[in-house]
Amino acid sequence: YYGWGLPDPQYVRDNWRQMEEVPLDGSGILVAINRKAWQQGVKGDSNQLGRQIMGPREFHIEEFQESIADLRSARWRSFSHNFLPVALSLNEYARGLNWFDDERWRIITKNFGVLSRIAGEGKLRGLILDPEHYGYLLFSYPSQKKQRDRSFEDYTNVARKRGRDVMKAISAELPDATLFSFYAYTMLSSEMRGHSSLKETNYSLLPAFYDGLPEAMPSGATLVDGYEYSYGYKKRQDFVDGFFRI
Repeated sequence: YYGWGLPDPQYVRDNWRQMEEVPLDGSGILVAINRKAWQQGVKGDSNQLGRQIMGPREFHIEEFQESIADLRSARWRSFSHNFLPVALSLNEYARGLNWFDDERWRIITKNFGVLSRIAGEGKLRGLILDPEHYGYLLFSYPSQKKQRDRSFEDYTNVARKRGRDVMKAISAELPDATLFSFYAYTMLSSEMRGHSSLKETNYSLLPAFYDGLPEAMPSGATLVDGYEYSYGYKKRQDFVDGFFRI
């Protein structure tokens, strides 16, 4: 399950048995930055770790020991696929981020390591990656080029390096991670319509970043194209066609 009303670790601790009564095999789980504020109703982006991973704040694992303990208290039987979500291009936190900012990307990779350690110690399957642009065009070469005028090749090279660095940080804490991406390479099959070259599209840098992930991925880890286009599918042939596009 992924959508409105995702549980947090405290809810998991108290309700994991009831969660497993539904005919699913897992859920996205939101990690609160301030647990007390979360219980008082502060549940927006400003209090979700996964929404701020790409931001300028550096997080530390010591801040989340209670959340890890809550996750570990669940004795999952049927919910074998639980994930911590990450928004890669949320305007409020990714705004101003450019691919050549080494210090900012150092913080980002550190934050991925923290989130992955929470997942690993909390006995979760991995991370959900949401690369969709929410107000900030991180993966758009035409947009990024306005910040720093470099060639498309320069941008794809650095985006690929950032993907490798992120994957190294993830695998150091969760070597058998599943990275479940709502959109992955198949996004470009639709993005390319009406364009003569990849660099003209809004997600022109996404393939390079995602190429970097498997380049640094240990043998036990997996990158999954979640193919969000299939959200409304009802017919078998639609799923078959989607399978071949992936």
